[in-house]
Amino acid sequence: ITVCHAGAAFTFSSIHKKRPIHQILCHMESGHLKSFSRDKQVRRWCRANNVPIREFDQTGVTRCLQNRDDFSKKFHKFLNQKIVETPT
Repeated sequence: ITVCHAGAAFTFSSIHKKRPIHQILCHMESGHLKSFSRDKQVRRWCRANNVPIREFDQTGVTRCLQNRDDFSKKFHKFLNQKIVETPT
């Protein structure tokens, strides 16, 4: 485990220089403005460095909706998904 006390984009840059990052897997979170700003910086870094980022929905809350017309339908679809079993 490596602990870094720096911004996420700076940390990814440092790691990427030593060992190329091929993709970033993360969960979609809804938080405050500071975490949203960090997430946008990470996405910009990923685009600039051609690193795919894949966010997994964990709560059914969707960020950056153009409109809320289909929110209820999408949220219920999320709630009705099969729960993936924990590996043993």
